[in-house]
Amino acid sequence: MIYQLLQQYKQTSIQNSYLTPELEFNLQDYEIREFFIQKFDIEEIKCRLDNDVGIKQKLKYMTPIHKSFDYYYYLIKTIGESDNPSQHTKKYLEYLVKSQSFQNIISERCYLLITQANSIDNLEDQIEQLFQIFFFLKDIDINILQKSNISLIFTLQKIIEINYTEYKFNELFQKFDDFLILILNSTQLQQYKTIPAHPQPLECIQYRAENNQIFGQTNEQFENSASYLDFLFNFLREDYIYYIREQINYLSEKGFIKPIARSDTFNIDLYQDIKLIQFEINNLHIKWKIAIKQFDLDQRYMRDHIDWNYSNKLQIGSLICITNIECHPLLFGIIINRDKQQDEYEISNRINLEFRFLGPKSQIMEFLNLLSQQTILMDCKTEKQFEAQLYNLETIKKMQYLPQTNLILENQQPPYFYQNYLLSRCFSQLLSTCDKEQEKAMQLILFEKVAFIQGLPGTGKTYCATRAVAILNQRLSQVDKPILIVCYNNHTLDHFLEKLLQFIPADQIVRLGGNSKSAKINSYMFQSRSNLDFDQKEFKELKNQLKLIFNRLIQYDYTINAQDITRLWPELRDKLINDFLKERDLNNSQIDVLIQNQILNSWINVKPFADDRFLQFESKKFGLHVITQKEKITQQVRQNNVFGTRTTQVNDLQDYDQELSNQNEELLTPIEQFNKQNQNQSNLHYNFRGIEMIQLCLQDDTFNIWELNYEDIGEIIKYLKYLKYQEDCLLFEKTYKKYKKLSQTLQNLKDSYDLQKLNEYQVIGVTVTDAAYCSHILTQLNSKVLVVEEAEQILLSNLVTILTNNFEHVILFGNYFNLEEQLQNYDQTNYYFLKNIQNQKIPSVVLSTQRRMKTNIADFMRSINNQNIADHHDILETINTMQVKGLDSDFFIFNNEPFGDLCRKSKENEQEAEMIVQMVQYLIQAGNKESQITVLSLYQQQVQLIKEKFRNENQNQVRVETVDDYLGEENDIVIVSLIIINNKKKLCKSKYQNRIKTAFSRAKLGLYVFGYIKYSRQTTLYNSFLSKFLSLLQDKDYLKNYITLKCHIHGKLRRIDQSSHLLNMQGGCCCNNHTCRKQYLQNIQNQNDCQEICQNILPCRHQCQQRCQAQCICTTAYHCNLPGCNHIAKIQCGQDLTNFLCQQDLSVCFISTCKHTTKFKCYQKENFLYQCQHVCDKVLQCGHTCQKLCWENCQPCAQNIIISLYCGIHKIQKKCFEIQNHLINGLKLSPYFFNSKIGKEFFYRILESLTKGMIKDVPKLDQIEGFKCKIPCSRPRKCGHKFKCSNLCSQQCTPCEQVILITLKCGHKYQYLCKDVTVALKGLLPNEYFEKQFQCEHEKKQQGFENCIQCRDKIIKNLEEQIICKEKCIRKRSCRHEDPCLNQCCYECSPCLQIMQISLDCGHQKFVECFSNNTQCSQPCVKTRACEHYYPCSNYCSQPCSPCQVEIAITLPCGHLTLAKCHTVQTTSTGIVQQGDEQECGYCSRIY
Repeated sequence: MIYQLLQQYKQTSIQNSYLTPELEFNLQDYEIREFFIQKFDIEEIKCRLDNDVGIKQKLKYMTPIHKSFDYYYYLIKTIGESDNPSQHTKKYLEYLVKSQSFQNIISERCYLLITQANSIDNLEDQIEQLFQIFFFLKDIDINILQKSNISLIFTLQKIIEINYTEYKFNELFQKFDDFLILILNSTQLQQYKTIPAHPQPLECIQYRAENNQIFGQTNEQFENSASYLDFLFNFLREDYIYYIREQINYLSEKGFIKPIARSDTFNIDLYQDIKLIQFEINNLHIKWKIAIKQFDLDQRYMRDHIDWNYSNKLQIGSLICITNIECHPLLFGIIINRDKQQDEYEISNRINLEFRFLGPKSQIMEFLNLLSQQTILMDCKTEKQFEAQLYNLETIKKMQYLPQTNLILENQQPPYFYQNYLLSRCFSQLLSTCDKEQEKAMQLILFEKVAFIQGLPGTGKTYCATRAVAILNQRLSQVDKPILIVCYNNHTLDHFLEKLLQFIPADQIVRLGGNSKSAKINSYMFQSRSNLDFDQKEFKELKNQLKLIFNRLIQYDYTINAQDITRLWPELRDKLINDFLKERDLNNSQIDVLIQNQILNSWINVKPFADDRFLQFESKKFGLHVITQKEKITQQVRQNNVFGTRTTQVNDLQDYDQELSNQNEELLTPIEQFNKQNQNQSNLHYNFRGIEMIQLCLQDDTFNIWELNYEDIGEIIKYLKYLKYQEDCLLFEKTYKKYKKLSQTLQNLKDSYDLQKLNEYQVIGVTVTDAAYCSHILTQLNSKVLVVEEAEQILLSNLVTILTNNFEHVILFGNYFNLEEQLQNYDQTNYYFLKNIQNQKIPSVVLSTQRRMKTNIADFMRSINNQNIADHHDILETINTMQVKGLDSDFFIFNNEPFGDLCRKSKENEQEAEMIVQMVQYLIQAGNKESQITVLSLYQQQVQLIKEKFRNENQNQVRVETVDDYLGEENDIVIVSLIIINNKKKLCKSKYQNRIKTAFSRAKLGLYVFGYIKYSRQTTLYNSFLSKFLSLLQDKDYLKNYITLKCHIHGKLRRIDQSSHLLNMQGGCCCNNHTCRKQYLQNIQNQNDCQEICQNILPCRHQCQQRCQAQCICTTAYHCNLPGCNHIAKIQCGQDLTNFLCQQDLSVCFISTCKHTTKFKCYQKENFLYQCQHVCDKVLQCGHTCQKLCWENCQPCAQNIIISLYCGIHKIQKKCFEIQNHLINGLKLSPYFFNSKIGKEFFYRILESLTKGMIKDVPKLDQIEGFKCKIPCSRPRKCGHKFKCSNLCSQQCTPCEQVILITLKCGHKYQYLCKDVTVALKGLLPNEYFEKQFQCEHEKKQQGFENCIQCRDKIIKNLEEQIICKEKCIRKRSCRHEDPCLNQCCYECSPCLQIMQISLDCGHQKFVECFSNNTQCSQPCVKTRACEHYYPCSNYCSQPCSPCQVEIAITLPCGHLTLAKCHTVQTTSTGIVQQGDEQECGYCSRIY
């Protein structure tokens, strides 16, 4: 038998081996358990911990055994309460706080107390234990404590206070508040290296809605580079986190259900309902792909769907915070990617994005737990891209000293080269094109260590910069290269590098980063080393291990065996073995380990089935195990229903039935199955109070653990599975740490290769964001020269992170360097960076001669910039003489006042866009070229709107850009769309003002601004820009409510104020192009109504035959060869051949694709879309023929399908893809299901059923709102009545209220409603019999059942059993007496009270009531006794006679005589003997 047990144990171990976590068995877990059980004092604990060599690593990943929280609590409390804790003991506490095991246990305990608060009797004690754990840790390093999950206990406090108002823990929660204040007041200086760059949950918990800085302090006094770096780090960190911290704290206090004020969360966009889509591990981190919905929990007004193709929400590199509606916990991450597929968003109302978590840990347990709750995602918006700020802060943390200290904190050093050369001798050709300021700028660039070149747009900063880079590149040796160029954004960098291509070979220029929109620069992007370094075997194995553990976590694929009980809950194991042995009078020496494991497994596998197939083997083997139905624990578990709708489940994961259910889910991926099971909501947490009660039972010696029923065992098994799940979370975290360490090592190898390759180039270009990302490489370059373009847009902190002592030359180009215009969040008044630059008197020059704008435009820019710049002589001699065709002025601002709701939009104005489009078309007709015109806007939404309108007008040549994407460029005519300028807060921002200034400075010949400007002078008193801007508009008459057009042919003027007026301008002429006989009146709408023939003599000597309002052209036609195509065409005299549209038919055949031939006109070939224009005609997966164009995407199918609804009367029309979506959502199918052969056949049959009107064959369509009939119901009722139904056709008919007169058998008549009769019958009769009562189809006969001969008697018969007749009973009695019945008709008659005389058997007479059955005689008894004695009977006649008391003589066995009463003796064959008690003979004293 022992051999059989051994073989079975080995087989079981092999089967379960793949499920055993690979976490090392840690003896330290049981050491800490012994601390608690043995109640060791502080000295014994210190001795044991000090003697353990690997204590730090052991404490980091301790196995989550049963009662781990109690063990931690005892250890921390014992150490914390010691009088003189040593430095070593504090270190042990720090190890514990930083350990993943400790953080997981604290997180789980907080969640259990929140969700099960109503069922926990000692809730206050449990909360106080959590508080004491952290309070005992107050003496450790404050930074370690702040970065732990201590924030959970404070969010626990808030949740209990808000949601469980019945608990009054005032004294306890006051301790929480005092502790929070203590932490807030513990911030320290000089700690920037230990402060995390990303947000921490504790920061978002503030005392009384304050907004205090928790990590570090921004001390304004700094003496050396270390103190300066500390200030810089804290200052920049506080800048981005200030409002985010304040608003998250507001949301945690406010909640998400009540309306949320937009003004209180202006830096946060909210989303909800996170759904996991994909889990991926790349070479650097874990990528999570999720789908989210727009937030509407507070019933906010939902705007139109967001256009994700152009939206700037959820941008790559943005900070996000994932939490639940309680803000418990807070998980911070950064967006890696976001989908832009608007079609999928329209269908599912979800947008997909990818992100990674911030910090060194994976956050796997917290994130999976959150997914099972009501999730919230916060998009935290920062002024600068968060990812770039994060890299900057991380770079500052790595700095040991401040690079270029002499540049930032000290005086400048002397120039470093070119001292012995004269600029005029070396670069005479260059100076021939420079003015005096530009020449001085070149001298500073070449001869000074640091140079700052300032100037307004158009003064030649970029010109000087490109030439300076070319000169430096020639003079520098290769060991001092490459030259590093840093620009504000991608567009500026691309523009700068394009200019450099004319001076430096293309193969010597490289661009770091991505997102280049320039076709030229795209070919010069830096190609990093391939990922060969990451193909290392160990690294790939770590990634595979993480994936395996993750799949196990989301599938919750755990089984429990004997080893798990022994390892995770030793007390339970001991109790099971001891109770088993005690019941059978055995001892431990009689069983070995294998037998013990089989005993434990037999307890685990108990099943509640009637057959004992699961217990048969054990019963034969041990002679055990009688399972009683004792409800000791389960009853409590059922009462403590923690999860609302959750019911107590049996431990059936190890059952063979589970395998059958799993076979039905083979088509689902683990993540799809995870989402289908509500993210393992019922498994992730155990029943706290139930397990506590089971723990108490384990301590009771009188309690037999084997008497637990299967539901109790199921609760214990579920708890053990939860412990294994926690074990896997720790294993994942431990493996993730190894993966991150190896990944960083391999990344360093890759970076070293990239660094070597980059040093071979002459020029490296990078944006500020990419410079922050690549700062670890850029700081190691051989570069001696740093060039910064658009320096006024770049924070000095960005320069600090890339500045190294290698740089011997720093050149800044930009407008006035005002740092105050950069930092907008943090409430500081002194801006040290700006002061340092100004106080150190960095060599600078202001370029004061502009070479771009006409004088009128330049005058306006000089006024708002408050800088006196001169016009170059080329402006005076050439530019000022050039005019914009079709307009009277070269500069105006059109006050385009919007109508209606347009004034509410701040980033889009359709009315203004239409005006600009018509204006551009007019300018082109007036003779201006498309390449001369550029349209700018401050907002991307307005740019897309204008582009769409140009596409609708077949006008794709005019460039439309945002201001940020047009930096450094210029054009002859610039039209600016300002939208609406009535937001004082926005216009007062320096970033907004800089954009306006930049947009106004792009034009050379004409600047035309459209916008709604609404301001009074009082609102501008405290803002210099606003004051100057509005004063100029009003004083100089720049702001107009009309546009003055000028005919480029005749020179006549005309005013317009609407875009519709521009539609009437033919050929760009606003005055009919000839001398009209009618008088020309301005501002009259009917001025073009002249119908006379024009009599002008044309240059060709022909007379104009057009009408007065038409353009003067010669209508004489002739044939000629057209230029360009050489086709023969018939044209009119005087017609410009260059503008003639050739009508020759051309064709193109798409041989490689569809083989269709498409025809088009010759003039269309330049703009012809070389894609097939034929109808596709492909057969789609649904069986329909595609009706879209050949080149368009066939999906989704838009075929209209007419469907007969369930009512069989009405029909609706639905598109094919709508039916597919309803089926996918309703049946919860995979989106790719219909691509399979089975899916296609399934959908084909569904469509066939729908088209034939068999909609009832399609599952779940009746549950979809769109397929329900909305027409008022007209169906005939089953009851046959014609009572009108008030519901819709798709709804169930309202109950029939037809009045029915029913005559009962008793003769009484009652009025009932039909619905009451039906309800009565349905409750009275079985379902089958009830249906039979209506098989005669009353609805077809249109006859009520009360008039139906077949049904009437049956129905009334059944109703009589249900209907209670409440009339007075008038039935005749069966006894024929006239005594009236006192009951109602529905009851039996009351008893008849008529008095009657009856004769009894004894011969007496008796008077009784009619209903009475009492026939007993009440007369005295006169019967003769059986003993024939005459002794009077004392009973009634109907009763037995009373005992005879006459004494008679009897003979005893001894022969003597004695007296006895008659009723005590009996006569026998031997004579008369006495009955009853013993009697003594009076003569012989014998006892009888």
